[in-house]
Amino acid sequence: IVFTSVRENGAPELYTIDLNGRERQLTANSPQLHHGSVAWSPDGRTIAASLALGGAFAIDLPTKTWRGLVADLAPSGTVSWSPDGKQFAYARDNTDLDEQFPTSDGDIWVGRTDGGEARPLALGPADDGEPAWSPDGSTIAFSRRSRRAPEMYVVPASGGTPQRLSVGSSPAWAPESGQVAAILGSGSLAIVDVKTHAVRAASSCVVTRAGLAWAPATEIAFTGRCGGRVALTAVTPATGTARRIVAKAASGSPAWSPDGREI
Repeated sequence: IVFTSVRENGAPELYTIDLNGRERQLTANSPQLHHGSVAWSPDGRTIAASLALGGAFAIDLPTKTWRGLVADLAPSGTVSWSPDGKQFAYARDNTDLDEQFPTSDGDIWVGRTDGGEARPLALGPADDGEPAWSPDGSTIAFSRRSRRAPEMYVVPASGGTPQRLSVGSSPAWAPESGQVAAILGSGSLAIVDVKTHAVRAASSCVVTRAGLAWAPATEIAFTGRCGGRVALTAVTPATGTARRIVAKAASGSPAWSPDGREI
């Protein structure tokens, strides 16, 4: 998993941890990083991370070089790669940009890694964010906030009318694309069936920070409390079994590597 953590310098930095508990620091002296989002590219070479004032960069892991990825990402926005790594979904910052819906804080757009023009996917007066691209590439889930409790919607990745899925936020797809993990208003972790919209509890843990990551295998990673201190945690939804990954309350925004060997 790749995750953000606040350590000695008091600012979020990027770290990875493998299945044996070995940590690796990826960035240093990066006060502009934001806790909101990190995303591992499907080929395992690139990590996208959001910036505190908006926008996102991409870091190439083999060379440790950085480049700008998207400039108009909302300050609390997230990036989600398409399965082929050629596109990414993101929450666009609409401040002073949205003429049709001037009160909207965010819309869902799809950008291209080759620098091509981005296209709108979900527009509206509500605040849309936290896009998550399904592993089969067909659908993008996202959260929508208005005057009611946060809700999740799904929309075809090629474009179309968003359809309500359920209450909840921070959608994260299961590897087979048939289920979505979500955070309910109480902080509980839930699993939503995409076809039936049925919602079931996945754990007794309480999620304390936005951001879920479903492993290529069976676990869901998040920052939360499972009967003790807040920590970066992984839960097996089939059994509700939890294990602590990083025992630091200031660690969050987890993302699994494509092979499931690091987080």
